[in-house]
Amino acid sequence: MKAKVVFVQSAGFSDESNIRLILNELGVFNIETSYSGVSIDDPDGFLDAVGDGIDNCDIILIVGGMTDLTRPLAKEILCDALDVALLPHNPSVLRLREAFEKQGRQFVEEDIRLALVPEGARVFQNTVGFLSGFSLESQGQAIIMLPDNADEYASMFMQFICPYIKSGTGGEYAVHTLKAFGLEREEAERMLQAVHLTIPASVSVLETGGELLIRVFCVDETKLKALSVADSAAKVVASGPLGAYIYGDESESMAQVVVNKLKTRGMKISTAESCTGGLVSERITEVSGSSSVFEFGVSAYADSVKEEKLGVSPKLIKQFTSVSEETAVAMAAGVMEQGHADIGIGITGVAGPNSDNNGKPVGLVYVSMCDKKGVWVKRLTLNPQKYNREAIRNIAALTALDMARRYLDSLPILPPEMVPFSLGSTKSYVHAAAAARAQYETEETGLLSEKPVQTLERQKGRPGKMPKGEKKPLFRRFVEYMFPVKGDTGKQVFLKILSLVLAVIFIAAASYIGYYYGSAYLNKVQLDDLNTLYGTGSTPEGYPSDYIEDFAALYAKNQDVKAFIEIAGTGVKSPVVQAGDNDYYLRRDFTKAHNRHGIPFIDYRVKVSKSTNTVVYGHNMKDGQMFGQLVNYKNLDFYKEHPVITFNTVYGKGEYKIVSAFITNVNPAHGEVFYYTSFINPKTQQETDDFIAQVKARSIINTPVDIKKGDSFLTLSTCTYEFDEARFVIVARKVRDGENSTVDVSKAGKNPQPLYPDIWYTLFGGTKPELPVLGTGSEMQNGETPPPLVSQPDDGTSVTDSQASSEEASSQRESSSEQASSSEELSSSKESSSSKASSSEESSSKQSSSSKQSDSSVDAEPSAVSTPNNQTTSSRTSSEADKETSSALGVSTEQLTVVSGGNTITNDAYTILCQVVANEMNDTIATEAIKAQTVAAHSFIRYYMQKGSKAYVGMRTPTTKIKNAVKEVVDKLVYVNGSIAYTPYFAIAAGKTNSSQDVWGGYSSHLVSVDSPYDSNASGYERTKTLTVDYVRGKLLSYFNREPQGDPSSWFQVLSYTSGGYNDDLDIGGISTDARTLREKVLVNGGVFDLRSTKFDVTCDGTSFSFTTYGYGHGVGMSQMGADGYARNEGWTYDQILQHYYTGVTVQ
Repeated sequence: MKAKVVFVQSAGFSDESNIRLILNELGVFNIETSYSGVSIDDPDGFLDAVGDGIDNCDIILIVGGMTDLTRPLAKEILCDALDVALLPHNPSVLRLREAFEKQGRQFVEEDIRLALVPEGARVFQNTVGFLSGFSLESQGQAIIMLPDNADEYASMFMQFICPYIKSGTGGEYAVHTLKAFGLEREEAERMLQAVHLTIPASVSVLETGGELLIRVFCVDETKLKALSVADSAAKVVASGPLGAYIYGDESESMAQVVVNKLKTRGMKISTAESCTGGLVSERITEVSGSSSVFEFGVSAYADSVKEEKLGVSPKLIKQFTSVSEETAVAMAAGVMEQGHADIGIGITGVAGPNSDNNGKPVGLVYVSMCDKKGVWVKRLTLNPQKYNREAIRNIAALTALDMARRYLDSLPILPPEMVPFSLGSTKSYVHAAAAARAQYETEETGLLSEKPVQTLERQKGRPGKMPKGEKKPLFRRFVEYMFPVKGDTGKQVFLKILSLVLAVIFIAAASYIGYYYGSAYLNKVQLDDLNTLYGTGSTPEGYPSDYIEDFAALYAKNQDVKAFIEIAGTGVKSPVVQAGDNDYYLRRDFTKAHNRHGIPFIDYRVKVSKSTNTVVYGHNMKDGQMFGQLVNYKNLDFYKEHPVITFNTVYGKGEYKIVSAFITNVNPAHGEVFYYTSFINPKTQQETDDFIAQVKARSIINTPVDIKKGDSFLTLSTCTYEFDEARFVIVARKVRDGENSTVDVSKAGKNPQPLYPDIWYTLFGGTKPELPVLGTGSEMQNGETPPPLVSQPDDGTSVTDSQASSEEASSQRESSSEQASSSEELSSSKESSSSKASSSEESSSKQSSSSKQSDSSVDAEPSAVSTPNNQTTSSRTSSEADKETSSALGVSTEQLTVVSGGNTITNDAYTILCQVVANEMNDTIATEAIKAQTVAAHSFIRYYMQKGSKAYVGMRTPTTKIKNAVKEVVDKLVYVNGSIAYTPYFAIAAGKTNSSQDVWGGYSSHLVSVDSPYDSNASGYERTKTLTVDYVRGKLLSYFNREPQGDPSSWFQVLSYTSGGYNDDLDIGGISTDARTLREKVLVNGGVFDLRSTKFDVTCDGTSFSFTTYGYGHGVGMSQMGADGYARNEGWTYDQILQHYYTGVTVQ
C-alpha cells in the first residue's frame, strides 16, 4: 500500500513538524509514504501534489487548509477540480454554531463554508475541535482530508484512518500516549533518538497546550500483541531520559496527578495567583475530591490584595516590584500561612498583551512553591511572538503544578532547587529569592557554584583526653559510664551494650503503651464532647435551609457532617462525615486533625437521603471505639439485644432494622469478591433483589426483618481478623413510615450454613453452600480509580481495598436500553408476541403505520431483565426458536453468557445477539442502525464478561432482517483505549445525549454528550403525563419526609442542566433534589417511572401537573432512534453511528 501526504500551509499555521506524527505511524504499517508541503495560495501546486497521489497511491491524505476563510479552502479547490458538489453537513453546522457561541463569536453566513463536505463523502466527527474531516472513496482508493491542528488530526487519525489502513493491511494497531512537561519538543525528540532503536514502535512527540504528548504507536498480528508491545515500549520510554518529565498517561491531567499525590500524603495546597488569575486553583478544583486537599486560593492582581490578603510587605513590593522573585516568594509563603496549608504556590508575571508599569516584558513570569522549610522559584521568559496571553497563563499554571508534583515525588527529601527560608520574615524572603536567582542564573550560564567548605577547630591532643588536674564534666562522666569508651574491658563493653538495648526496649514499650492508651483516652474524651453537641446549638450563618436543626452545633465545627449514628447500649455513637473521596477521613478525626481512630464516614458516592443504600466506613479499634463493637454481632445474643440502629441524617431522622451480619473478603486470592460497597444507587429491582439474596445467604444470623420494593438500606463496614484483609459488614433496612421499630428477635436464629469466602473453608473447614447468582456490583468502569474500604489491622496501620468506583459502576447496569426502571413502561404496557406495544401515555393513535412500528421499538423500552412470553427459561442455552447456529452460518462460534428473565443463558454469539437485538429493534429500523445496535449489544455483553460478571438483557425471536444484519457484524466490537468499551444505549435522545458523568457520576471519555438531532422525528419523542398535585405532594413527602412549600404552580424550579441539556438540579417547593432522583426514586408508581426522561417542562392548573417529557431513557450512549435517523438521513454506516455516539472509540 502506498500513501501520499499533502500538507497545506495557510495563514496562521505555526508548526509543520507535527506532520512527522502521521509519517511515522504510516511507516509502522509498512506503507510506502511520500510527502509534499504546499501553500494554499498556490492552488496549482496543491492540485499537482494531489494528482500525483491519485496517479500513484492508494491513500491521499490532505492535512490543513481548512480554516482561513479569507482564501479558498483546500476542499473547495479539490472539489472544484473533481467536479464534486460541497453540501452543508447538519451535525457539523450545529457543532460549529455551538463552538462559536462558546467563544462569543457571531455565526455569519460565510462561516457555513467551514461545515461543507463533498457530496457522497464519509464524514469524520471531530471530537476535539469543530472542523469535521472526510474521505472520498472510490475503487479502493481514498482521498482523506483532516484539520492541521495536532490534537484534532491525531485523534481523527486513530479513529478513522487507522481502521481504513488496517482493512487493507490486515495488521492490528495500538497506541499508548504519555504526557510530559518541562522541556522543549526538540529536546524530547533528541532524548528519544536512542529509544527509537530499541523498540518495535513509532514514537512521536506532539506539542499541545504547553505540554508534550509522547505517542507510542505500533502494529502487530493481533490486538493483544499490539497492546502489549505499545505498553512495553511506553515503559521503555518512561524509564529513559524523558522519565523525569513524564507525569502520566493521556487520561490524566497534571492537576489530577498533583491532587492524587496530595491525597496520598495527607497534605494541602493553597495558591496565590497574579497573572494566571486563579487558573491553578481552577485546574485543581476541577478534579473530583480536590476539596480534601485545596481550601484556599487568592487571585491577587492588585498590590493591595497581595498586601491585605497575603501579608506581602509594601516595602518589598516597592523595592523589588510586583513582578519579582521576592514578591513570588512572599506570595507563596503568605498564602500557605493564610490557608493553613502544607504547600504554597505564588505566581506573578506579565501575561500581556502589554508590558507592566515597571517595564517588565510580556512573558516574564516568576513561579514559586514553598513548604514550611524552604522555597523553590522558577523564572519563565516566554516569547510573546510564540505564546499569546492564554498560552503564557497556561504554561505558568502548568509550571506551578509541575513544581508541586516534583516536590511531592521527592519527599521526604527536598528537591535540590529549594532554598531555606523563615516564614513571616521579609528579610528571609529577600535572601531566599536572591539564592534562588543565583541558582537558576548559574544553571542558565552553565556554571556550577562551589559549596563552601566548613571546618571545625579541634583542640590538639587525643579525643577524650583531659588535661591533668581538671575534673571531667558530669555529662561526660555519665556518657563514659553508659557507653563503651576506649580502655573498657570486653566484659564492660558487653554489659554497657546490653544495658543500652534493654533501656531502649523499655523506653520504646513505655512510649507505645503511653501513646496507645493516651490517644485512646483523648479520642474518647473528644468524641464524648462531640456527642453532647448533637441536638444543641443555634443555626450558624450559612446553615443549609434543608438541614434539620439537630446538627447546627456540629456543623459549626465541621461542615462535612452528614449524619449521627447510635446503637443503644453499645459503644457505637458518633457524628458521621462525608468528604469528596474515601481517603480523607481514614486517619482524620472530626476536627480534621490526624488521628488513628479516624471518624465514621459515608462513601463519597452516596447522595445522602437520596441513595438506596448508605455505606458507612469505620475503624475496628481494639479499644472498642468507632466500629469496634460491630464484630459482636457475630453473637446471636448480642444481636437480640441490639437489633436496631439509629441513623439520623442532616435531612431527617431514621431507624434501621438489621437484616444481615456477615464476613467477607476483599482480596480476589481469597475467593470471589462480593462488592457490597458498590450497591448504592441500583438501577433495577433485579440489582436490589440480587444484593438482598447475597447478604442473606452470607449472614451469620437469620433475622426476621422483611424486605419490600422501595426500601432503603444502611451498610456499615469495618475490618475483622479471621483472615488477612477480612471485612465484617452489617446491612440494615430503614423502618418504613408507620412501621413499628421493634423487632421480634425471638424469631431470629443462627444461620446453619452461611456463605463465607473460599479462604474460610480452607482455614476452618465446612461445606460451601450454593452461591446465589451475582448480578450486582462486580464491575468497574475503564480507567476508574477504585475507592477504599476502611481497615484497621493489628499494627494500627491503614489499608485500602479495590472496589467498584463510580456510582455508575456501583451495580450491574441497566440493559443498555434503560433497564434502570425495571422495564418502565413494559410493566404497564405488556407487549404482544407481534412486538407491538400499547402506550401507557397520551400517545396519539393517529400516527402513520411506520410511526407505530417505530414506537414498538422504543415505547415499551424492553428491559433486559424481562423475558417475553415466547422466551425459554433454560439455565444453560438460549431459545431454540431460531435453529440457525453460528457454525452452520460460518460465523464466529464465540460463546456469550447473559442473564435474561432471571436465568443464566449461554450460547454462541450469533444466536444470543439475534435475540437481544430483536428485543431492541424491529424491521422498520434501518439496517445500518440494526448493525450498530448489534455491535453495541455485543460490546455491552463482553464488557461484563471480561469483568467476571453477566449482562442483564431482554430476548425475543428475531426476524430475517435482524438475522442478516447481525450476521454481517457478529465479530465486531467497540474499543476505547485498547479495551472493550462499556456501551450503554437507550431509546430516544432529547436533541443531545447525556454524559455518563452527568447521569451516573463516573467520567468515561467515550460517554460524553453528542448531538442527536433526528430523534425529534420519532413519534415517542414528546409525551405529556398528568399527575395530580396531591399525588406529587404525597410522593415528595414519602421520599423526603417533608412537604413542598408555597403555591404548587411555582414548586418546580430548574436550577441547572446537564451537558446534554436535560434537567439536573431542582428546587421543588424548597426541597433540593435533582431530576434523576425525581424520575427514578420519587415519581415511581408500581415500579414504573412516571416520567420518560429527565428533560421535561412542568405546568400546573392548580389541581394537576402536566409534565411534558422529551426523549426516552437515561440518555447515555447510543440513541436507538438517533441511530436510525443518521442511517436514513445521512447515509451513515454502523461504524460511523457508533463512533459518533461513543466518542473516540474504534470498531473492529
